[in-house]
Amino acid sequence: MLLAPFSIEEWQPGSAPADQDLDGLSAVLHAAPHAGASVSFILPFSVADARAFWRATVLPGVEAGKRAVLLARNERGIVGTVQLILDTPPNQRHRAEVAKLLVLPEARRHPAVRDRCARAKARAGYDSIQGTALTGC
Repeated sequence: MLLAPFSIEEWQPGSAPADQDLDGLSAVLHAAPHAGASVSFILPFSVADARAFWRATVLPGVEAGKRAVLLARNERGIVGTVQLILDTPPNQRHRAEVAKLLVLPEARRHPAVRDRCARAKARAGYDSIQGTALTGC
């Protein structure tokens, strides 16, 4: 089974398996638009394009503390991810924005994915999270 056992953790890009995590994150992002997900990337879209997105757009925000990335992982690797944009205007520090809730196509609609939504809400530590990605979580 794809999601058993299943754990959720916050991405720590300074850790030893950072390149391996970039490979897994890139695979999930690459699979999403190829399976019909509307996540702001249009085809053709390569794994190299996905990796460039993680390196150039997401990684700097994580390192600066302006973005958090949660990973859904099992023994096969990363099966899903969600981002929290923590860099909000001064009068909105009680909020966060959800971005790029991505799940490998074969893992979609699995009950454990809802746990990642709950963890995203808890990690934010804010009164509200903006974004339609967590609707129904």
